[in-house]
Amino acid sequence: MLKNAKVTVIIIFMLLSSFSGCTLLSFFEETEFLLHSSSIADDEGFTSLFLSFNTTDKITLKLLGPNRNILFLEEYYKGAHDEVISLGDYRKTPSSGTYYLKVYDDNEKKIFENELFFTAQNLTITKIIEKWWFYDEMYFLVGLTITLKNLGGFPAYPYSATVKVDNKESSGFILPSVILPHQSKNVDCFVYLDDVSSEDSLLELSVRNSDGKILADTTQTSHSSKNIPNLEYNWKYNGYYNTLILPDIDFLYNYYSSLERLVIEDYTAYVFDVHDDQYIDLVAERLLALTDASDNVDIINFAASFIQSLEYAEDDENDPTCEYPRYPVEMLKDAQGDCEDKAMLTAALLDNMDYNVSLIRLPNHMAVGVHLDENLSEYEYYADGYYFLETTRNRWNLGKVPDEYEGIANVTVYPLSSRSILLHGWKNATRISSSDGLDYVKIKILIENLGRKTAENFEVKGAFFNQNGISFNAEAVLISSLAVGDKKVVELKINVPQSFSSTLKTQIYLDNKMVHERESSSVFP
Repeated sequence: MLKNAKVTVIIIFMLLSSFSGCTLLSFFEETEFLLHSSSIADDEGFTSLFLSFNTTDKITLKLLGPNRNILFLEEYYKGAHDEVISLGDYRKTPSSGTYYLKVYDDNEKKIFENELFFTAQNLTITKIIEKWWFYDEMYFLVGLTITLKNLGGFPAYPYSATVKVDNKESSGFILPSVILPHQSKNVDCFVYLDDVSSEDSLLELSVRNSDGKILADTTQTSHSSKNIPNLEYNWKYNGYYNTLILPDIDFLYNYYSSLERLVIEDYTAYVFDVHDDQYIDLVAERLLALTDASDNVDIINFAASFIQSLEYAEDDENDPTCEYPRYPVEMLKDAQGDCEDKAMLTAALLDNMDYNVSLIRLPNHMAVGVHLDENLSEYEYYADGYYFLETTRNRWNLGKVPDEYEGIANVTVYPLSSRSILLHGWKNATRISSSDGLDYVKIKILIENLGRKTAENFEVKGAFFNQNGISFNAEAVLISSLAVGDKKVVELKINVPQSFSSTLKTQIYLDNKMVHERESSSVFP
């Protein structure tokens, strides 16, 4: 039998070889891989390699860094694909050098290899526009528009700027920007230097990344001139009229008004944003300069009287259920808003004044909570040790609670303390159904920390849920830490249940508590 088997093999081989122009190998077609394009660009703050390719069968694609470390490893099935491969952390420029793109067939045979060389970022400052505010016979530098040019091969992420004029120095955050390779772009930064000489002075400027490294610096002759208009507010407190005058910083307003509103119940995230911190410093300083009060309660009531005097306005008169939370800078510029807008501006100012404050969410209303070590004899704490501060009614003092908000059980307190706020969204979700029976969803998740504290040891979970809320095929990834203002991308692969209808949910768990959730609009399988 063994001899007969060998003969059979030989006969088959001879038969296959007898066809004209045909060999045995032609019956086992090789996998073909075609790379259509590759380019470097920014993907929501991540320097990334954008690939477009086609494959005739299953492949494994691998990307190695300059140190030959594996940056990316993924399988693909037959067809056309577009892939975005992150080369580094959020708003960090990766190392320059040669990157190696390799492709293997299903038998682990290398069928494609390409070397990609990229140079580091290379920023230069080509122009500076100074923002000057003239008030009370003095010149104040309140902002810069900086033109940056990137001559390198990777995107650049300017983070902060330090300016020095007349031996006075100030630093501020640059509004989030990316300068792509071979691109020139204007970036804005709020800085504050008070009482600067009107005579020509030397302005020294340096632009840094998030690690504090100088990306570009320059000097120029500074010319103080009035080019920032005023914002003026007038109101009455304890029988006296007050006037508050502030610089109208249009680039700050334009930045905040262009941001998408957050899908979140915890509105302290609107207060925590750092790009208006120095401006809020200025507002608080100017506000306190209008009063000689030394008692904490009087200071708080005076500050609140300013916001209480601003016009109350619903977000959308035609749709009262539509909320549009305003950042504090928006509220100041618009000089009107609803309870959430007024509460957030009040909380931002009192927090700047070093008071222990919170946002208090009630059904269809929001107020501010203030904790004081001293007691208000005529009032009691409203919730969690915070006195109630109403911001929508004129001359409404700290501790006084409107009748309609007395005794409500459904109250949530959000302290403006040092804590993390985690949100996540889906960058993309792809369903993979193959001929060998695989059926799963591959989902890329973007997580961000909008709080004031590094988030540590939290989980990102994904699962399918039936109509009774029972989870199936759960997968999870543990994140060791995520710094304030940072973002991270993780990937989950979750098998699709076949025997019942379900929806896909992803959740973030911090300290064993679910803090954010997303759900698919599609029903599976």
